Amino acid sequence: MPLGVARVARCGDDVSLIAWSAAVELCGRAADVLAAQGISAEVLDLGTLVPLDVEAILAAARRTGQVVVVPEAPLWGGFGAEIGATIQEEAFPFLDGPVRRVAGWDTLYPPGRLEDLCLPTVERVVGAARAAVLE
Repeated sequence: MPLGVARVARCGDDVSLIAWSAAVELCGRAADVLAAQGISAEVLDLGTLVPLDVEAILAAARRTGQVVVVPEAPLWGGFGAEIGATIQEEAFPFLDGPVRRVAGWDTLYPPGRLEDLCLPTVERVVGAARAAVLE
């Protein structure tokens, strides 16, 4: 992938899952679960955060009208909030609901053996996407 160019890792019409790094694979698994439930989820892989492909993010938000941003970092003060704010500022008229975030828990990063307890899960991503589409 070239720097600063996001890619659509999976096409979908109902909700956009925006992620980077290991969260892209997580969102792909969540999209599989959602598809079995009749919800079509797009997965946008940002690739890089600097430079950031803002146009691809806004295009995803406009396309589906529902967005879930999935960073692995803690929710509070993370880059996912910047992405959500950019979507709210630049694509608000196209949104059918609030930008949702599924992130790591707001805690100190744990030792390796406890890492999975702090990261987003498929179940949490599926829950946020279902809430976005069905509420």
